[in-house]
Amino acid sequence: MKMTREQALRTLGLGKSPTRGEITSAYRKLVSKLHPDKNSSNLSKFLETKEAYEFLKKVGIKKGLSEIRELICPFCYANLTLSLAERRRDCDIVCPQCKKDFSLDYGLAFYSSLSTITSGNCPSCNTSLAFDVNARVPGRLISCANCNEEFYINEINGEGLLPNTPMFCSSCYEPLVLNLKERRGDCDIFCSSCNTETKFREFVLFNTSLSPYTQGECPNCCVKLQFPIGSRIPDELIECPDCKESFYLEEAENLTSEAIEQSIAHKRRDIRLIEGRNQFNRGLLVLAIGIVVTFISYSTAEDGGTYILTSGAIFWGLWDVIAGFLKMS
Repeated sequence: MKMTREQALRTLGLGKSPTRGEITSAYRKLVSKLHPDKNSSNLSKFLETKEAYEFLKKVGIKKGLSEIRELICPFCYANLTLSLAERRRDCDIVCPQCKKDFSLDYGLAFYSSLSTITSGNCPSCNTSLAFDVNARVPGRLISCANCNEEFYINEINGEGLLPNTPMFCSSCYEPLVLNLKERRGDCDIFCSSCNTETKFREFVLFNTSLSPYTQGECPNCCVKLQFPIGSRIPDELIECPDCKESFYLEEAENLTSEAIEQSIAHKRRDIRLIEGRNQFNRGLLVLAIGIVVTFISYSTAEDGGTYILTSGAIFWGLWDVIAGFLKMS
């Protein structure tokens, strides 16, 4: 019966990924214990042990090699090319640059902890940046060369930050531009207009409680109104300047917001653009068919009815091309 790797490891009492030293040591211990000179009844086990050792010498060591051929030093971040001894864990890895040594498992753990993000935009000024190994280490602050703001690499995707949207002071209702520390919650929110500081939690609660509607109609006289920040606070009474009646924001009619209107306008524009492109392409196709059929009819001296049909197709194609172009413009 042909021996397998699992059987050979089991015979020598080894784990799944032994080193060359472990295999040799286990083999010598078993050979000295099972040698026929000591006990002739152990001959079969002795031969099986020898066969397992010879098998692992040819196959087992190769199977125990790490697939990683290149690694990054966890101390100086230098690129390292591993030797066979380092890949099979026979010795620690020594970095030629910083002269520090570490195990392969430690190096692999460090390498797997690195962020996979190698480029992105600064979450503060939106400058395009490339990230080296030093910047991809977890918990390492990165400094933007353009705005000098410091951020973590996971904040590229907005993780752990307040959204980069208009936020308002809870005291004077002025719009605020937050820096990264304020968006992260590392400090209180300072308003330069009223010189007040607001706790991060209070600031977030105030802004998230604001109604998204910025315009609507008075429920009494139907006058169109714009709703500033102060009137978008929950349970805040709004006074209509026309009829002097007071009402709550949720009582207003035809409520909408600039963001909603812009979204609707963008969707309408996209639909018009698609329709115009389709009409333009259809017109080109009809125009081409009309021209080709006219040319063939002229060459074969067809009757006048064909010319009438092809002329109609050409005019139809021209109409669609012009109409589609106007919709896209």
